[in-house]
Amino acid sequence: MHDGAKRHDSSTRREYAPRVRPVQKRAIRTVDLILDTAAELLDEVGVDAFNTNLLAERAEVAVRSVYRYYPNKLAVIVALYERHEEAWAPHFDEAMRGLTDPERNALEVWEACIDDYVEYLEEDVGWAIRRVIQGLPELRDIDRRDNDRRARKIASALRAHCAGVNGRRLETVGRLLIETTSAAIDDAWSRHGRVPSSVARELKLMHRSYLARYVE
Repeated sequence: MHDGAKRHDSSTRREYAPRVRPVQKRAIRTVDLILDTAAELLDEVGVDAFNTNLLAERAEVAVRSVYRYYPNKLAVIVALYERHEEAWAPHFDEAMRGLTDPERNALEVWEACIDDYVEYLEEDVGWAIRRVIQGLPELRDIDRRDNDRRARKIASALRAHCAGVNGRRLETVGRLLIETTSAAIDDAWSRHGRVPSSVARELKLMHRSYLARYVE
């Protein structure tokens, strides 16, 4: 990502950052309730009908409790997205550790990572969050930034299997793996409300053919 995009992403995150981060247990429970309810509402009514008044009503908290932590509904959505990403991060990092191991089959490790991601989206209402983020130009750069970060991690992990391929090219490989995975999965969810096994199978077949050109 070039410097201008980095600055835009940073300013976007600051603009929608929480006003207060909870410390006490009661406050943490309140924020968790707000975000859990927000996830349910976004899945149920979509982003256009979603607002802080409806969120407070459904969560059975005062509207001022929502505004204590979040300045507007977009800030709530960003917080929900960040929580979703933080929960997925250990799974992705575990896959990257497997990909770094030269004794393991890189193609199989990556295919398992795709399967884990699909399962995670199904369990964590992640599709509703991704649909909102992708549909809002104000927030789309946040997702792109995270994809860039993951592409760099993939590139670093693939070095154990791709002798002689320079780092910039490996980062391009990583970005294409991430972007095509996201695009295929997002499209499948929008069409079917799930990821059919046929889509996952063809996605992995495409990636296997692509990676085989680089992986020893």
